[in-house]
Amino acid sequence: MVMIDDFGSPSFRYVGGMSNGKVHGFGVMSIDKELEYEGEFKDGSFHGHGVFRIKGGNTCEGEWKDNHLIGFGNGVKNGQPVFCIMESTNKVIFVDEKPDTSSN
Repeated sequence: MVMIDDFGSPSFRYVGGMSNGKVHGFGVMSIDKELEYEGEFKDGSFHGHGVFRIKGGNTCEGEWKDNHLIGFGNGVKNGQPVFCIMESTNKVIFVDEKPDTSSN
């Protein structure tokens, strides 16, 4: 387990596993004290089960692959359970109902 306080940026912090110079295994990554990801990493990317936390208490939990949430995650927004999707690695969209993605 390693702890990196900046990775070249004073707003970055990581505590967890590393392999070949990349975050790997279980860890916690904080960015700008606004965002935090706690979960599995693979070769430097969010990969596996993890929780994305946003300052203010909102969360998005699910399965990740190559820094992207796979499908919909389970989230909390303003204390209420919702579904969440990631539009990008720094933008979470919360929805009250999971859209029907099945084809007719």
